[in-house]
Amino acid sequence: MLAAALSGCAPMEVKDITADRTGYLEKNFTPSLLSTDVGKTVAAVKIAPRFRKATIEYKFDFETNLGEKKVTESATIQYEDLGNGVIRELSEYFNNGIPVSTSYELRYGGLVPLRSQRVINVNRLANMIMEVKHFKSFDKNFANLQADAKYDADWAGGTSVQIVNFFDRKQTCTTGKIYAANTVHPAFSGNAVDVDCEMSFNGNLDTKQQFVFLQQYGFAVVRGLISTSGKGKASITSVKLQ
Repeated sequence: MLAAALSGCAPMEVKDITADRTGYLEKNFTPSLLSTDVGKTVAAVKIAPRFRKATIEYKFDFETNLGEKKVTESATIQYEDLGNGVIRELSEYFNNGIPVSTSYELRYGGLVPLRSQRVINVNRLANMIMEVKHFKSFDKNFANLQADAKYDADWAGGTSVQIVNFFDRKQTCTTGKIYAANTVHPAFSGNAVDVDCEMSFNGNLDTKQQFVFLQQYGFAVVRGLISTSGKGKASITSVKLQ
């Protein structure tokens, strides 16, 4: 079963994936596994890696629409720059110090989800890997955001084994003013810019996401989230750059 899980084939048991999170990430979330269309799109960008690895710890405060505050959650997210704007992320989420879930992702600029999977620890089987099948439109500058600008990506997506009946996904992001990145955390150099994104599923807005894009490193860190069920605010508690 472990071999099947590491190959990315269904069904995947959670216990097998979480037994070697790093090995699973490196085997199943690499640019070579992107769809042909997406792989060509990303390869054409030609951006050299701007950092090797960053490990960031977050605290999340959530509030439901009824004004009820949830228990504060925390997360540790590892970012790796694979070149050409592709950022690989391994995210572990905790509630009261107890591991809740793990997310595996390839994101362009740390913003556009190229290939992703969320694994819930208490489940027996993991959710399928989701991926972009082909872009309808794609702004390569998602990996090089500037101030006071708008960026769009529009794509068809589905599970990694899906070949028909794809869903439509669109991401629109707007940026604010540039400011010093060390105000986000003293470990960061260069400049930063706030990013507000709207995500639509099959033409319907479903999520608003808030990031801070770090221009020197070419990736975005989490700032907040707004959904139909409530909203959350993220704060960075620790940064380790390699």
